Amino acid sequence: MGSHIQNARRLLTKYSQRELTDKVLIFLALVFFFATVLYILQRRIWSTRSSNS
Repeated sequence: MGSHIQNARRLLTKYSQRELTDKVLIFLALVFFFATVLYILQRRIWSTRSSNS
């Protein structure tokens, strides 16, 4: 019975570590996505303004 509890505790710890890793990866992916969107918008707006002058 004790080994089942230890095994469950180990699995829960591993799950919580993976959950944290997933959150960090999702956050980094969102940062990269928004940085890409801002870069594209900046290039399009900048090129529009410079071509009009």
